[in-house]
Amino acid sequence: MTLRAAIGCGIGLCAVLAASVAAAHHALVAKFDETKQIELSGIVTGVDWRNPHVHVFVNVTRDNRSVENWAVELESTVLLRRSGWQHATLRPGDAVDVSGPAARDGSRQVWGSSVIVAATQRQVYNLTDTGPRAPQSPRPTPRGADGKPLLGVADGSGGYWAYPSSTVLMQAGANVQMNADGVLGRIADAPRVAPFQPWALGLYQHRQQRHLADDPGFLNCKAPGSSARWRC
Repeated sequence: MTLRAAIGCGIGLCAVLAASVAAAHHALVAKFDETKQIELSGIVTGVDWRNPHVHVFVNVTRDNRSVENWAVELESTVLLRRSGWQHATLRPGDAVDVSGPAARDGSRQVWGSSVIVAATQRQVYNLTDTGPRAPQSPRPTPRGADGKPLLGVADGSGGYWAYPSSTVLMQAGANVQMNADGVLGRIADAPRVAPFQPWALGLYQHRQQRHLADDPGFLNCKAPGSSARWRC
């Protein structure tokens, strides 16, 4: 069953169902502003190789004297490993050039759309992830001994729900433009997503105005050896 299914939302359940269901981590647009692209050059000081997102910490020298430590956020260890990258791909002391959208809150964070090793001009930590080939005929849901569906089947596909046919939920035929995270192209289209109760529509519009920043999935992170913390 595709996730883009007809949903009965008369009781306001769509406030939850119309949200993005793809990400166990947060939507990037909630944290980073795609209209504010920046470029950084600096020296790697550490790599925090853990889920939900990997972080590379880079010292950037300003005006030939002051040094700022920036956090470069990347995809999960699962996707990076699947694309051939490892914790040791970058090491402290490596010079890198980074580009991507800056954090909305003005903190020293950037999404690593491009991370290039200065010495070799090799782009690293880029993804080549593709979903498994669709089965030629429907398969039964894998279940455990207790009869419950196994959502993390170790069959090489990354889990039973790893590659959904859609990453957002809306009423069939709504034809509303939104990105893969569930962020609307126009907030004015919110009432067309599904038949919301008034309070649920208000909640949904609030989420959209906040770029989904209030959704679950944020963790408190800090650079190794630093007391500075942020939401990641």
